[in-house]
Amino acid sequence: MQTELKAILPTSRGPQTVTLFGYSTKSVPTVDIHGMGKSGKIIKEKILFVTKQRKLKIPIKRFSISVDFQNGDERELNNYAQWLEFPLLLLYWYLTENLHIYHLGDCMTSGQVLTSGNIIQPFHSLVNKSSGYFENPFIKKHKIIVSEPIDLGLNQIFIKDLFEHIPQIKVLNR
Repeated sequence: MQTELKAILPTSRGPQTVTLFGYSTKSVPTVDIHGMGKSGKIIKEKILFVTKQRKLKIPIKRFSISVDFQNGDERELNNYAQWLEFPLLLLYWYLTENLHIYHLGDCMTSGQVLTSGNIIQPFHSLVNKSSGYFENPFIKKHKIIVSEPIDLGLNQIFIKDLFEHIPQIKVLNR
């Protein structure tokens, strides 16, 4: 199984799009996050912790997830890495077949995952500071995964619908 997902980083230069992609194979069971340096290890452990806390079934496979941040340097990525936690969690749960969605390839989102399982989304601040970011024709082709309706002129998927079968998930808007 393989997929990709777009993530939005609220950087000091405004919103930046990052591509996340991953696949699973029959191999030694493990999870690898590439392209994030030290931040990737911490995020991986948080994702595994939140997954185990919810007692989700994980197939015995190797999961490889990569972050492609072409528009910035690694230091900038590390400064805003927490906003990739939710997209990486979505990607991992999709690869483990714990999400009831056909594909993620035309979706984008952003957010931080707390160890409690709460999700923080920055969309309200992104919408106010976006300066036309969501008007980009490339962005308009995507569905945005949000906690509540936001007037962006985009198709939206609601987190509560994706996670209706997963216990103890709460979204905090900031």
